[in-house]
Amino acid sequence: MLVELIRRVASDSAPIAIAFSGGRDSLALTRLAVAAGLQPHLLHVHHRGAASDANAEWVTGSARAMKVDLTILDSGPLAVGRGFEAGARQARYRVLAAACPGIIWVAALLASMLSLEPLFQTSAE
Repeated sequence: MLVELIRRVASDSAPIAIAFSGGRDSLALTRLAVAAGLQPHLLHVHHRGAASDANAEWVTGSARAMKVDLTILDSGPLAVGRGFEAGARQARYRVLAAACPGIIWVAALLASMLSLEPLFQTSAE
Protein backbone atom coordinates (compact mmCIF):
# COMPACT_ATOMS: atom_id res chain seq x y z
CA MET A 1 0.00 0.00 0.00
CA LEU A 2 2.73 2.49 0.90
CA VAL A 3 4.80 1.46 -2.10
CA GLU A 4 1.81 2.23 -4.35
CA LEU A 5 1.39 5.61 -2.62
CA ILE A 6 5.05 6.39 -3.31
CA ARG A 7 4.62 5.47 -6.98
CA ARG A 8 1.55 7.74 -7.29
CA VAL A 9 3.24 10.69 -5.59
CA ALA A 10 6.44 10.41 -7.63
CA SER A 11 6.60 12.22 -10.93
CA ASP A 12 8.33 10.47 -13.80
CA SER A 13 9.84 13.74 -14.94
CA ALA A 14 11.27 14.94 -11.63
CA PRO A 15 14.15 13.36 -9.74
CA ILE A 16 13.35 12.34 -6.17
CA ALA A 17 15.43 13.88 -3.40
CA ILE A 18 14.96 12.73 0.18
CA ALA A 19 16.11 14.70 3.20
CA PHE A 20 17.96 11.86 4.93
CA SER A 21 18.83 12.12 8.60
CA GLY A 22 19.48 8.40 8.91
CA GLY A 23 16.66 8.03 11.41
CA ARG A 24 13.86 5.48 11.22
CA ASP A 25 11.50 7.71 9.28
CA SER A 26 13.87 8.81 6.50
CA LEU A 27 15.28 5.28 6.31
CA ALA A 28 11.76 3.86 5.88
CA LEU A 29 10.90 6.44 3.22
CA THR A 30 14.08 5.63 1.31
CA ARG A 31 13.42 1.89 1.46
CA LEU A 32 9.85 2.47 0.23
CA ALA A 33 11.09 4.63 -2.65
CA VAL A 34 13.58 1.95 -3.68
CA ALA A 35 10.89 -0.75 -3.38
CA ALA A 36 8.71 1.41 -5.65
CA GLY A 37 11.41 1.25 -8.31
CA LEU A 38 12.60 4.83 -7.83
CA GLN A 39 16.21 6.00 -7.69
CA PRO A 40 16.12 8.60 -4.91
CA HIS A 41 19.03 10.89 -4.23
CA LEU A 42 19.63 11.30 -0.50
CA LEU A 43 20.57 14.67 0.97
CA HIS A 44 22.09 14.68 4.44
CA VAL A 45 22.95 17.90 6.28
CA HIS A 46 26.06 17.66 8.47
CA HIS A 47 25.93 20.00 11.45
CA ARG A 48 29.60 19.55 12.40
CA GLY A 49 31.00 18.05 15.59
CA ALA A 50 31.71 14.51 16.78
CA ALA A 51 28.05 13.41 16.93
CA SER A 52 27.47 14.70 13.40
CA ASP A 53 30.61 12.94 12.18
CA ALA A 54 29.34 9.62 13.57
CA ASN A 55 25.91 10.23 12.05
CA ALA A 56 27.48 11.00 8.66
CA GLU A 57 29.32 7.66 8.80
CA TRP A 58 26.04 5.84 9.59
CA VAL A 59 24.22 7.68 6.78
CA THR A 60 27.00 6.87 4.29
CA GLY A 61 26.88 3.18 5.21
CA SER A 62 23.10 3.11 4.97
CA ALA A 63 23.10 4.73 1.52
CA ARG A 64 25.78 2.33 0.32
CA ALA A 65 23.80 -0.67 1.61
CA MET A 66 20.66 0.53 -0.20
CA LYS A 67 22.68 1.36 -3.35
CA VAL A 68 21.41 4.93 -3.56
CA ASP A 69 23.25 8.16 -4.20
CA LEU A 70 24.02 10.39 -1.23
CA THR A 71 25.22 13.96 -0.93
CA ILE A 72 26.42 15.22 2.43
CA LEU A 73 25.90 18.97 2.77
CA ASP A 74 27.62 21.24 5.30
CA SER A 75 25.13 23.20 7.39
CA GLY A 76 27.47 26.13 7.81
CA PRO A 77 27.29 28.18 10.98
CA LEU A 78 24.11 27.80 13.01
CA ALA A 79 22.02 30.73 14.21
CA VAL A 80 21.36 29.55 17.76
CA GLY A 81 19.51 32.61 19.06
CA ARG A 82 16.33 30.54 19.47
CA GLY A 83 18.17 27.39 20.54
CA PHE A 84 20.31 24.77 18.85
CA GLU A 85 17.44 22.70 17.42
CA ALA A 86 15.74 25.73 15.84
CA GLY A 87 19.06 26.93 14.42
CA ALA A 88 19.85 23.47 13.06
CA ARG A 89 16.40 23.16 11.46
CA GLN A 90 16.73 26.60 9.84
CA ALA A 91 20.19 25.68 8.51
CA ARG A 92 18.92 22.33 7.17
CA TYR A 93 16.09 23.96 5.24
CA ARG A 94 18.39 26.64 3.81
CA VAL A 95 21.04 24.15 2.71
CA LEU A 96 18.53 21.66 1.29
CA ALA A 97 16.77 24.38 -0.73
CA ALA A 98 20.09 25.50 -2.21
CA ALA A 99 21.11 21.92 -3.06
CA CYS A 100 18.00 20.74 -4.84
CA PRO A 101 15.82 22.60 -7.31
CA GLY A 102 12.49 20.82 -7.12
CA ILE A 103 10.67 18.86 -4.46
CA ILE A 104 12.46 17.40 -1.46
CA TRP A 105 10.66 14.62 0.38
CA VAL A 106 10.74 14.27 4.15
CA ALA A 107 9.16 11.63 6.34
CA ALA A 108 7.63 12.15 9.76
CA LEU A 109 6.97 9.23 12.07
CA LEU A 110 4.01 10.28 14.20
CA ALA A 111 2.01 8.04 16.48
CA SER A 112 3.60 4.98 14.84
CA MET A 113 2.30 5.99 11.40
CA LEU A 114 4.41 7.05 8.47
CA SER A 115 3.11 10.17 6.77
CA LEU A 116 4.66 11.60 3.64
CA GLU A 117 4.73 15.27 2.86
CA PRO A 118 6.93 17.48 0.74
CA LEU A 119 9.12 19.64 2.97
CA PHE A 120 9.10 22.45 0.47
CA GLN A 121 9.40 23.03 -3.21
CA THR A 122 12.39 25.03 -4.33
CA SER A 123 12.50 27.10 -7.44
CA ALA A 124 15.14 26.82 -10.12
CA GLU A 125 14.69 30.52 -10.92
